Amino acid sequence: MGVFVRETVSILPDCWTTVDSETKEVLWTTVKQKFIIDDHKKENILARMRKLWTDYKSRLSISIREAFQMPDAIRKLKLLKPKDVTDEEWKKFVAHRLSKDWKERSEKFQQLRATQTEPHTTSRKGMAQTRDEMIKNYPSSGTRVNVWLKSRTRKNGQPINAAAAESMKNLEEISAMSTEEDETSLKNDGIAKLKGDERPGCVKGMGFGVTPSKVAAQVQGNRKVKKLENDLKELSDRFTEFQNFFMSRRRFSKDHVNIDDNLDNNLAPTPQSFEDSTAIPNTPTNGDTCKLLNWLGTGEVVAKGMIAATNLEALVHHVQLGPDYYKVWVDEVNKPSLSLVRPTQEFFNLGDAKGSTIAWPIKYITLD
Repeated sequence: MGVFVRETVSILPDCWTTVDSETKEVLWTTVKQKFIIDDHKKENILARMRKLWTDYKSRLSISIREAFQMPDAIRKLKLLKPKDVTDEEWKKFVAHRLSKDWKERSEKFQQLRATQTEPHTTSRKGMAQTRDEMIKNYPSSGTRVNVWLKSRTRKNGQPINAAAAESMKNLEEISAMSTEEDETSLKNDGIAKLKGDERPGCVKGMGFGVTPSKVAAQVQGNRKVKKLENDLKELSDRFTEFQNFFMSRRRFSKDHVNIDDNLDNNLAPTPQSFEDSTAIPNTPTNGDTCKLLNWLGTGEVVAKGMIAATNLEALVHHVQLGPDYYKVWVDEVNKPSLSLVRPTQEFFNLGDAKGSTIAWPIKYITLD
């Protein structure tokens, strides 16, 4: 993205706000053509481009000042010119960066940076990428306090300086007395208690372009997602419990069924319900044509199709087939309004299931 921004935006504008809106729109449109990205990300993408553009110009300025101090300054300044910058643009840029006004401005910002007592060690990686790497390794480690501590620690595990070491010690004491909810709050976490209120539009330890409102929205969204995940798990556990209870009751009923009662109720015999019966000479195989009888016990043929599976572990719309059922492909429906024995989110009656598979009670299936 940095190369693309350098090739599109001139180096002459003094700051990003003076770059014309048409150029920014070209940048955004090109990004959308190359990547799948939502429109609500436009502000963040342009902010990232601004950072890349200003960093690029800063590096050029440093190189210009260093070259200007050398004996062969003119030749070295010419060699520094980027390929995508014209000779005229380069002359204007070099003159501006060597001017008295720019030198005073640069010195002012150098003095401001000198007041930073706890500089971070992330270099060009930045806080955001550091946090992403921490979350990838340990999902629960991406709190603002942990990111701040990581960013003020050298590779050898030592604090960046004495001031950072003192702040780390205080943060550890504060975090030890904080709750899990405090650690996700910008107003109550260790950084807030140690460093005080944030400046408008900034969030310490969260990286470039992050604002308090965005963090608050993300935290609120994460809490809702966590609650939904817990609710879904609870529903899944209840469903599994109900399914196990239902299957156990079905097995109990099967073990205690009376053959004469089945015959009196005109129930279709199957190998599972009558091991010695000769009504169905062989166990059905996948592809055998069959008729589906009304599961209310009327003996009415409500649909026709073929056996798709008899394995107890076969899945029908993500649910195991289990005992007492065959998986049946429905080709023809005679009574579309009849409710399914095991309805799903997609199928409620036979009419919905035409051209698909359903679970149907074995005792209500006859083979052709």
